[in-house]
Amino acid sequence: MQTRKLYITVHRLMFSVLNILYAIMKDFLEKVRMAMFEVSQGVSIFMILFATFMWGSWFQCIKRLDNYPVSGFMLWMYTFSFGIVWIFILLFGRFFLSEGILESIRKNFNLALVVVVCGMLFAVGMQINMWVVGKIGIILSVSITSSCNIIFGTFLSSKLGGLKGNISVPLLILAIICLIAASIICQTAGLRRKKDQGEKVKDAAINIKYIFLLVFSNIFFSSSYPIAMSVGVKTDINPSGFEPLLCVALLSSGSLIGTWIYSSYLLTRNRQWKVTFRPKNKSGIVMAFISAVCHYGGNIIHTLAIPQVSMAIAWPMGQSANVWSYLWGLVYREFKGSSKKTYCLLAAGILLFVVGVILLSINIYW
Repeated sequence: MQTRKLYITVHRLMFSVLNILYAIMKDFLEKVRMAMFEVSQGVSIFMILFATFMWGSWFQCIKRLDNYPVSGFMLWMYTFSFGIVWIFILLFGRFFLSEGILESIRKNFNLALVVVVCGMLFAVGMQINMWVVGKIGIILSVSITSSCNIIFGTFLSSKLGGLKGNISVPLLILAIICLIAASIICQTAGLRRKKDQGEKVKDAAINIKYIFLLVFSNIFFSSSYPIAMSVGVKTDINPSGFEPLLCVALLSSGSLIGTWIYSSYLLTRNRQWKVTFRPKNKSGIVMAFISAVCHYGGNIIHTLAIPQVSMAIAWPMGQSANVWSYLWGLVYREFKGSSKKTYCLLAAGILLFVVGVILLSINIYW
């Protein structure tokens, strides 16, 4: 009898604690929700910069896959991403969505379809980029990818998402020039690092077909992300869009579909299904999960910040994610043995990234 009373007491105590924790979490999320949409633009800038840290970090996992197939890694990553986004919505959607998901999609089904298709193209483009990296090397490929993303992504974001009235176009162009220059200088530093360490650098002239493929992929496939965010996220300039979290969910759904279609083709052609799902070393799957948290976790944070600053600012600012790749390179001593000139070039590139972000931040308050 005493045992039963003790059990009931403990059960009630646990129930009370859970109620208290739920109330605290509810109050916290409500404040976060208010911060996303009503607090200063400075909060949004911080969110974007934190998203760039997440984006610039998950590429480190790609370098450590060993013999695990990249197509299998991408399949796991976008599957985990889909789960993370929709679980987040199920748990906390009530704090970020003002109406039901199905009702929102029903009202704007054509736009929902556009965002899903953009997610499919974006995921396929990411895999093509990874394949080209293996052909021409990361130094040249990242340089091309960054330049294309900054130029075409910002142009599309400005045209489709619109520019807020207080944004200065000349200052925006100057910031873009700084970001492009930063990317080129950092890539030059990476190229010199290879030479300083005695590594062979692939000849770009020999790989001209891969360069064209990379440019095409970034213009046609990778540009689908800024398109989806520009037309899909509800802002004061684009009132017909979806609420940010729902837009990310639709994008992740498209990424899942696109990845399963494309990865299935590659895994079947290369006979890598077994090693994808039953690898001897599970580190590839673990890396995929970590990457999913950083990749689509960053997408959630970045998208929630868009209504305050507009996609025309959020997109180029997000491209500063490349700077984290180099900072992680310094942490892992990838530049060990490099000359002082190489370090100076890297420092100059990182400084220009910082200048570009500052100019974009100033532009918001212009």
